[in-house]
Amino acid sequence: MGEARKNRVLKEFALEEEGQHIGLGIHIGLPFLNLLKTIKRIKLCEEL
Repeated sequence: MGEARKNRVLKEFALEEEGQHIGLGIHIGLPFLNLLKTIKRIKLCEEL
């Protein structure tokens, strides 16, 4: 395998890994944000 090709493959692999982490972050993060919003809403309702 040529050096340039090896570097490209490594770069693509790194991007794929990063993409999976970002995807996972969004997957976990969105429900968490919704939960926080719900909690805030409940607290506001209790104060009224």
